[in-house]
Amino acid sequence: MPTAREMEAKAAEPDPTFSFNAVEDIIPLFNSDVEKGISTLLHRFHATTLLESKTTARIIARFLFLSDGLDKERVSTYLSGEEELNRSVLSSLMEMCVSSKECHRLDFGLRFAAERCQLPADLVKLRRLLSCWSEHWFQQHVGTERGVCFLSSMDVVLALSFSAVMLNHNLHGRGIGSRLVTKDRFVEGGQSLGEHE
Repeated sequence: MPTAREMEAKAAEPDPTFSFNAVEDIIPLFNSDVEKGISTLLHRFHATTLLESKTTARIIARFLFLSDGLDKERVSTYLSGEEELNRSVLSSLMEMCVSSKECHRLDFGLRFAAERCQLPADLVKLRRLLSCWSEHWFQQHVGTERGVCFLSSMDVVLALSFSAVMLNHNLHGRGIGSRLVTKDRFVEGGQSLGEHE
């Protein structure tokens, strides 16, 4: 039987066996009962309470990142939970999302992350998710050759991300009689982002 330290090391490193085939049967279980799906996933990969919560979070985040067919609303609900494990999974998942080569531009990165879960309608949950994503995106791209980051802080990334989500909702949302944000108002708001620093 491997020691807790050996299990932690194994869970922390990229595992080529962690494939769609290894978790295919967990997807319908997750879609019907999130907690039972997560429990089965952790049992499958021999994750126990002996593992650090960060390692457990990486296992769950990798499952959410790699698995097709997950109920995005359930993923979103899980990620926006207030438990420490939920927050760790959110952080690990957003780190995986922004590390993808498709995410060098803010809009592409935001779209890529949004494909992994349905953005919550609740503003507190949406802010939690976007704050985490913005922090990871900014850290990944500030001062790198990968994507020149002209944005001065994580708060600016968050404001632009939130604005993009609101504009998208404004454009595609049902039941919105008149458009809430005009192009001029959006540009005006964007120009003032750097003035408060």
